[in-house]
Amino acid sequence: MFQILIVEDDKELSQLFQKVLEKNGYQVKSA
Repeated sequence: MFQILIVEDDKELSQLFQKVLEKNGYQVKSA
C-alpha cells in the first residue's frame, strides 16, 4: 500500500483529498 502525506492549509480541501485518496486505496496522513 502506498502512503501519501498531504500538506494543505485549507482544512476542507485537505479532507476532500484524503477521502478521495482513501477510496482509491491509499493510506493518507495530513499535516
